[in-house]
Amino acid sequence: MPSVFRFGDVEVDPACFSVARAGRRLPLEPKAVTLLLLLLEHRHRVVTKDEIVEHLWKDTFVTPNALTRLVAQLRRELGDAAHEASVIQTVHRRGYRFVATLNDEAAASRTENHLAADVERKAGIRPLRTSWVRAAGAAAIAACLVWVAVRAMRPSVEGVVWNRLPSPEQVTASLGLDSDPTLSPDGQLLAWSSDQSGQSEIYLQDRRTAGVERQITQDGRQNVEPAVSPDGSWIAYRSRVSGGIWMVPTAGGTPRQVVAFGARPAWSPDGRRLVFGSSETLMAGQSRIWSIAPDGSALRPLTEASRPAGVHLWPRWSPDGRRLAFVAGGVGDQTLWLQETEGRRLTRVRDAHAFAGVGFSGSGDVLWAEGSQGAPGRVWRQQLDQATGSTAGAPVIIPTPGDGIRTAVGFGHDSLAWVATRVAMNLWSLPITAGAPAGDARPLTRTTYRNSFPMFSPDGSRIAFQRKRPGMDAEVWTIPADGGTPTPLVPANSQGFFPHWLPGGERVLAVERTTRGLQFAYLDVRSGRRDAVRAIDREQHPRLSPDGRRVAFHSPVGGVLQVFVAPVTGGASTQLTFSPNDTAYPSWSPDGRHLAVEIRSGEDVHVGVMSASGGPARQITSGRGLNWPHSWAPDNDRIAFAGERGGTWNLYSVSASTGEVRQLTAWAGNGYLRYPAWSPRDTSIVFERAEVRGNIWTARLP
Repeated sequence: MPSVFRFGDVEVDPACFSVARAGRRLPLEPKAVTLLLLLLEHRHRVVTKDEIVEHLWKDTFVTPNALTRLVAQLRRELGDAAHEASVIQTVHRRGYRFVATLNDEAAASRTENHLAADVERKAGIRPLRTSWVRAAGAAAIAACLVWVAVRAMRPSVEGVVWNRLPSPEQVTASLGLDSDPTLSPDGQLLAWSSDQSGQSEIYLQDRRTAGVERQITQDGRQNVEPAVSPDGSWIAYRSRVSGGIWMVPTAGGTPRQVVAFGARPAWSPDGRRLVFGSSETLMAGQSRIWSIAPDGSALRPLTEASRPAGVHLWPRWSPDGRRLAFVAGGVGDQTLWLQETEGRRLTRVRDAHAFAGVGFSGSGDVLWAEGSQGAPGRVWRQQLDQATGSTAGAPVIIPTPGDGIRTAVGFGHDSLAWVATRVAMNLWSLPITAGAPAGDARPLTRTTYRNSFPMFSPDGSRIAFQRKRPGMDAEVWTIPADGGTPTPLVPANSQGFFPHWLPGGERVLAVERTTRGLQFAYLDVRSGRRDAVRAIDREQHPRLSPDGRRVAFHSPVGGVLQVFVAPVTGGASTQLTFSPNDTAYPSWSPDGRHLAVEIRSGEDVHVGVMSASGGPARQITSGRGLNWPHSWAPDNDRIAFAGERGGTWNLYSVSASTGEVRQLTAWAGNGYLRYPAWSPRDTSIVFERAEVRGNIWTARLP
């Protein structure tokens, strides 16, 4: 069993993936612990920023501030200081170095050897037995084993065995979206949510009979995320309209509410408890896993908030009830954990860009599905030592057919069900007159690429937007505002995202990715030139001011998102908000005097308005739901926002002066709407609309 690293009053335990100071476990997020282990591994040299970003955020877009924030968190919890570093030293423009002295360097060396031996054992590596080979390569082998050992602290895709799913079968064939599949432990009952009736309802199929599907709920409450009880007599699910976790008999009947909050319910192996996450969205700051009896009694938390950090989702019990698997983290940065039912010891299993499902096999191995920017549609299986709960060997990848995993995956003990989806993400235009719809919305683009973040030119004649093609970085394209053929903004190299027109309409400011990180760049429409402006420091989701001189953005301060402004060409940023709640995603009014922002309030997000010079934001929307503002009308009063009500996204506007909300589209069903851009001519609003269709497939696990 590996030893711990000790320096000062700090203990770092790689096996338990924990850091304690003076006997108290520190509330570090998973990536902060990973970073500390990486610096410990390479403590005899500087670890570059590029190495760290590749190690922590492979295939994930992050700003440089993400690393700065992790280092700051480590220093704060370890009692270190940037100006007088005793643990983590900043090497200007290069990276970071661990500089503390280990209490027992010999123990540290033994730890590395134990870890390396453990890696060899788990990977099935045959030890070298030839003495002259050991002698000649001792130094090189020792150095490599240190690297391998610390890499083994997090699961790797290296050496993975690939298995194919035997005889996959398409189960549903509706023209809408069939989603959230779940299987009973024996795999005989399959439940899912479908919008084929116009609203999301729960459906059930008994695999032992003719396979005829039955609609179980029909109350129009947007019912999703079903879970079948172990004895097959009940289905628990979430209602988007009414909120909370509900239950209904599999034979049909009247649903009843079990608890007024929560998402993604699952059953204990004996059917006596339901487990669920307290948050239904990854946008929340912190949440935890709860359990409750089916009759609504004995509500209690199972995980601790911030241990680990982030939102806790996808809870699933192991077949023997000894372990709870769940996902923790945020958007684009998640980790799969195991927690012992007794003692609540945590084991870190896997980091991923996003998880789409968690489960257990009948033998107790942990299963999960993940999608990422680089390789969607993969299911994994990790063998566990059932006595200790630790991982054994490398995880196995099981590729799924279809267009990739985009929604939930359900697992039985020897089978799985997933959704093969078809997603169209295009730009749409809604004609308006006096702020009201003047006709039906129509698509401006018709592709299978993602077309997003539209921005009108100052005269309203053209739209710049970002297009994401598979295997390529985002590019800036343009299209005439009244429709036509999209073209790259700069034919030779249109790489970039978050495009904003500068005054005059001849240049666009965009964010581009370089080998040195992210930077702002000017793209000249006429000449095709690209001129670098400056490196991006902490700017998240930057928005250019109407005069083209400043960017507004959000960035975390003490774990809470706050709004800032900074000069485009460089200089100190200014913090504008100091709210206890997340305040983020600012957008400028046309006169540059105000900002529309998102204000988080529990599970809800509201539109707020604040002065561009700083001060508190005033909330102007209310009620349940998500309200995501993006642009203003030319009158400096009306704000266009994407709104979610009962699981359905539509286009809305709200008056900054009166708070009057107007619904501009009336779509139902699944999919989403994002980034509404109001034309400077006040004649249309252009936005991204995703239409999702998909059917459910099943297969036995190999």
